[in-house]
Amino acid sequence: MSTSRRALATALMALVLTLSACTAADPASRQEGDASTASPASGGVNRQVPQGGGAQDPDTPVQSPATGTAPGDVQVPPVPEPVLNEPPTSGGGQGGGVDANPAEPAPPVTGVTLRWEAGLDAFLVVSGLASVPDVHVELRAGDEVLAEVEAEVRDRRFTASLPAPPAGTAADVVIATAGPQRQPVAQLSVPEPWVGPVWSANFSEVLTRQLDERNVLVSGKARVWEGVFDIQVRVDGQVKASQPVTVAEGAPAYSPFEVRIALDEPLPAEGVEVYFVTQSQRDGSMQVELVTGLLHGK
Repeated sequence: MSTSRRALATALMALVLTLSACTAADPASRQEGDASTASPASGGVNRQVPQGGGAQDPDTPVQSPATGTAPGDVQVPPVPEPVLNEPPTSGGGQGGGVDANPAEPAPPVTGVTLRWEAGLDAFLVVSGLASVPDVHVELRAGDEVLAEVEAEVRDRRFTASLPAPPAGTAADVVIATAGPQRQPVAQLSVPEPWVGPVWSANFSEVLTRQLDERNVLVSGKARVWEGVFDIQVRVDGQVKASQPVTVAEGAPAYSPFEVRIALDEPLPAEGVEVYFVTQSQRDGSMQVELVTGLLHGK
């Protein structure tokens, strides 16, 4: 009986010693596992010992030798400096350069001329050269537009006709580019071809106008016997042209008239005189009723 108890005690002691040995070996195995390199798949941290000796702090991340950043850092590429597209300076280098004082572009309208056109109704003819498809021509007295017309440009030339402004009115011809937004490009003063108005006992508001170098336009109101009179153009007292005129009504009523008188020769530089000759109701003789001022040839 004592022998059996002794054997059981011996077995229990061996079991206790075996368990103690296993417990002592487990921390050692864990320390050995921590010292080994963990697998990337297991989520462990790869600790590297730098070459050249010396232990590295396990809490300090290893920097990349190329960029100097840790493996987990986000690398931002450097922003390049902006390149300014500056024009080259004038006269610089082999490639030339932009002239600091470039030549101004040619105006769209050039060579504008004004002339009077012969006819019972005088017209001012405007002509010139243009580099645009159409031009807008206005006859202005200050801010008031007396007349306007669109002129088509053909072969770089344009022509427009405007009615004559009222006598004694200072007017300008303004030329602009055609379209919704007109840009004035030229302005010229209208030549004053008028002489008058003048009055007499039987003539009122008489105007004498030079149309061109060979034509004179005379207008006004007359109150003459039987509504008949003559208009003469004289140079140095000599009659160069004569035109009989008949108005709608005779005296005592005033009747309007407008007559174009053509000359065989150009108007001289010293000018001409315009005479109004009427017939006397008493004896039928012809008498000079009115003489206008001089018209100077252009």
